[in-house]
Amino acid sequence: VYRNAGLDATGMTQIYDEKGSKVAASQNITSMDALLYAGRTIAPHFGSLNTSLRYKAFTLMAVATYQFGSVFLRPTISAYPAARTGLKYDLSEDIANRWRKAGDEASTLVPGVAGLYAPVSLTRYQQSDINVLKGDYIRLRELSLSYRIPVDRFTNLVKSADFGFAVRNLGLIWRANKEGIDPDFIGNISSSTLGLPATVSYSFSLNVNF
Repeated sequence: VYRNAGLDATGMTQIYDEKGSKVAASQNITSMDALLYAGRTIAPHFGSLNTSLRYKAFTLMAVATYQFGSVFLRPTISAYPAARTGLKYDLSEDIANRWRKAGDEASTLVPGVAGLYAPVSLTRYQQSDINVLKGDYIRLRELSLSYRIPVDRFTNLVKSADFGFAVRNLGLIWRANKEGIDPDFIGNISSSTLGLPATVSYSFSLNVNF
């Protein structure tokens, strides 16, 4: 990612080069050393946790998944209106915090709309270190409750019967980022939108063994 150096007086994104000097949007970087390694997008540590609690004829089971060690780029403004893109109504709230007039560079890092180098400025803002967030989370995948029906009191034909209720895709119970973003449903680098998470589902079951 680029190392963000704030906005200049015209509202264009500045970045640091490999020597720590500020580079304007109208200038090119000349070395890969100007970029910062921010981490890996695929979590190196992941897995699941299963636990169950049984009391008499009732069994409560929970399934959680987790991942640690990854990062992602926070979705932000995807594009500003231009002759090529046309008029576009962006869904990112960052658009409301964009640079509008001289002096705004002291209070915002979101670049301005106008200018010959606005596309370069926006790209460098999108892909800068200020938008790198941790992708660590713990997700509650499933919660279920089952009841062992005492069928032996009523018949000898059935060995066992269990009635169950389960809820799946309950969502995150903890995430490292403070923006409330689910790392599993982010868009691509140039997208301002998020993917839709899996819908919460409910199910009933009856398992009978003869």
